[in-house]
Amino acid sequence: VTSMFNDMDNTFDSFDVLDDYWGEAMEVYLHNPWLTYSKGLHRLREVGLAPDVFGDLDQRSLTLDEIHQLCLMLFVWEGESANLPLPPYQPTSIRHLERHSWIESWIPFIMALEGLLEKEKLQWNPITKRMAPWIDLKKLQSNLKSQFEESSDRFEARRSFAHANPPGRRPARHGHRGRDPAGDKGFGRSPPAMSPIHENKPQTDSGLSDLTLEEAIQRWSHQPPNYKRANSLQRLLITVPRAFPPMNHKVEEHEYFSKWKTFDKEAFSDMGDDELKPLLYRATRKAKFFLHPDKLPKDLTENQTILFSTIWNVIAEQEAAIFG
Repeated sequence: VTSMFNDMDNTFDSFDVLDDYWGEAMEVYLHNPWLTYSKGLHRLREVGLAPDVFGDLDQRSLTLDEIHQLCLMLFVWEGESANLPLPPYQPTSIRHLERHSWIESWIPFIMALEGLLEKEKLQWNPITKRMAPWIDLKKLQSNLKSQFEESSDRFEARRSFAHANPPGRRPARHGHRGRDPAGDKGFGRSPPAMSPIHENKPQTDSGLSDLTLEEAIQRWSHQPPNYKRANSLQRLLITVPRAFPPMNHKVEEHEYFSKWKTFDKEAFSDMGDDELKPLLYRATRKAKFFLHPDKLPKDLTENQTILFSTIWNVIAEQEAAIFG
C-alpha cells in the first residue's frame, strides 16, 4: 500500500502523500535543510491549503526562483516584493560559467532576507531539536552555491560527453575487465564511517577516458588518491549523481537518471550521531527505493544495469555496516 501511494505521489503533480510531522520534517530536511519545517507549515499541507511551491519540499531541492517565492510568502507583505530582490538564474551557457561574480550577486538577496528574519520569532526545528530561525542562511548559501556548481559541472560534462561520443558512436558495452563489479569484494569493505563530507574534485574527461566502467564507479565509491577506502554512507548518498551520465562517460544516458532526487550535503553536516542516524536511514531507504530492481526501467543497457546494481550493493554494504 505504501509503495502504491508513493508511486502516485511521484506520478501525479496534483497528488501529494504526506508522512506524519516527524517523518515529513526529515524528508524536507534531506532536500532543503535551510528551512525550519514548522508544525504550522505541515498543517497547511495536510489540509491542502499550502501554495504549490510547498508541494515539492520533501521531494527535491527548490530552485532559486522557488526559494525566492517561498520567502516572499513567508516574510513579505503583498505588494512589497521589492524588499526581497530576486536572486540570479542558474548558468545556461559557458559564457555564464565564466562570470565569477555570479555567487557574489546573491548578496542583496541574502542581506535583505537576513533583515526580514530578524523580525521573525524563532521556530522549533524537529530535526536539530532546538529553536531556530525560519531560514538557516549558512545552509541556504551552501545550497545556492551547490546548485551553481552542479549546473556548471553538468554543463561541462555534457559538452565533454558530446565531444567524446559523436552521433553514431556509443560508449563501450562493458568497460570492465572480466568480472562483474556488482560482485567485486573490494567495494565498500573498509570500516563504515559517519564522517564529515570532504569535497572531492570531480574527474575531468581526460581523467576518465582511459578507465573501465568498474574503475569509473570506484572513483565515486572510494576516496582518492588510491581509491581503496570506501566513502562514508552520507558521502555516497550525496554524490550518487556523479556516478550517472553525463558525469560518468562510461554509461549511456537514460531518462530514469533524471528522476533521482539529490540530497543536500548540508543535511548531514553539524550533526551528532543521534540526529544523523535517522536521517541516514531515511535517505538510504529513499535511495534503495529508486535503485530497486522492480523500479528500474525494462529497457536498460548492460552498462546501465551494471551501474545500478553496483550502486545498490555499495550503499547496501555501508548501510549494513552502520545499522546491522
